[in-house]
Amino acid sequence: MLIVLAISLNQKGGDPINYSALASELLETVRTLLRTTTQRRVNEFSKGEMFIMNYLVDSGGTAAPCQLSDAMHASSARIAAALNSLQRKGLIVRHVDTSDHRRRLVTITEDGRQVVMSKRRQIQADMEQVLRQLGEHDAMEYLRILKRIVEISKLHERGT
Repeated sequence: MLIVLAISLNQKGGDPINYSALASELLETVRTLLRTTTQRRVNEFSKGEMFIMNYLVDSGGTAAPCQLSDAMHASSARIAAALNSLQRKGLIVRHVDTSDHRRRLVTITEDGRQVVMSKRRQIQADMEQVLRQLGEHDAMEYLRILKRIVEISKLHERGT
């Protein structure tokens, strides 16, 4: 995310806001957050084998390895290694595409689906607990601000 390092006037008065100091505090807070158990569980969905299984569940259960590679921004060799591991564990199966025999597909097994759904329930419960502790007002504000940060970040990624 692009962080603006500037000083602006606080809307409540004339007190300047030091965006550089605020950005430093934000980075330290995010680093601390990333080390929590709840956040590590959430992050697990964005990498490796868990990413692949979660992607498969979200895409109807089946995908081509090249789709997984594109979605994960990973090399075909890395995807192949992860798929080998998942297949050994019985969490996915690989098979020939019946409509194009040159193509191979990956399908999540029922055991794989259960792993994903169990982890999702655990993360959902963790998040729910955090939001309850925040209280209604802060929980709603947190979500509103987080959505705004995502929106701004996407704009910066597109160069606008």
